[in-house]
Amino acid sequence: MKTIKLLFAIALCFFNVKNIHGVNSIKTSTLVNPCAPQVSITPFPNTYGCYSITAYNSVPNDPDSYYQWNFQDGTTAVGKIVYHCCSPVTVTTNYTLSLTYTSPTLCGPLSNVQVFTITLNPPASTLCVNNTPSVTLAANSVTVWSGFAIPEIMTSFNYGDGSATSQTNTHTYPNCGNYIITINSWDMNTPNNICYSYAAVNITCPNPTGITDLENISKMVLYPNPATEFLNIKITQPIKELEVFDLLGKKTEVLTEINDQQNTLHTVKLTPGSYIVKIQFENGQKTYRKFIKQ
Repeated sequence: MKTIKLLFAIALCFFNVKNIHGVNSIKTSTLVNPCAPQVSITPFPNTYGCYSITAYNSVPNDPDSYYQWNFQDGTTAVGKIVYHCCSPVTVTTNYTLSLTYTSPTLCGPLSNVQVFTITLNPPASTLCVNNTPSVTLAANSVTVWSGFAIPEIMTSFNYGDGSATSQTNTHTYPNCGNYIITINSWDMNTPNNICYSYAAVNITCPNPTGITDLENISKMVLYPNPATEFLNIKITQPIKELEVFDLLGKKTEVLTEINDQQNTLHTVKLTPGSYIVKIQFENGQKTYRKFIKQ
């Protein structure tokens, strides 16, 4: 695997049920390499240790399955948008999470891995937070295992989809998407002493009917790849413009006199390395391909 390390620190400080203190959110700079999506990580409001992640790519409609997240705590998620919650800590702790982006046609057979560091501070001394509960997901239905089996301990569940708070630990979501479950627990003899715990649910949505990955729609073929003196680009759709970028985002070539069937890029003057071909179609859609100059 090709690894791109991007180390970020997010202070997900004291997540109070009413206020969030000392929180920084991060959004990366302009996307320059479609094989390394731009990522935004922000704390989730009114929780402790939960955050939302959004991955951006200039390739529209690429499948959620291209985005594989590993939170290094035994949990994973799939999709451009995912949520995650951490259990409380007693000292400031760094967590590492990774995004593996795999787009065989655009980026070749190797996956690209980006690594992020999340900094989690202990909850405020006045806030009681329990460990993240175990959640079992089957289709759109969840079962929450909060770990409480003592008759005196009462629990309520808010499933984060606008439904009413419930005393049952099972729930079916009407729609796919991302949700934060909030569990309140208290001793029936001291009902004002509430402890909180949080869990993330990520239900991947299927691609909308009739929308296909542009990598299949364009049916574009690049050859020879790797290229030395020239690169042929065979296309089956009318295109408006063809551009070539290096992996730092610098434009190296623009082709405006385009044949709708086949075009040739002269690559003799290009420095050996990897490049991205950007195709803009007459209908406004765009797609990208990667090639290597030897």
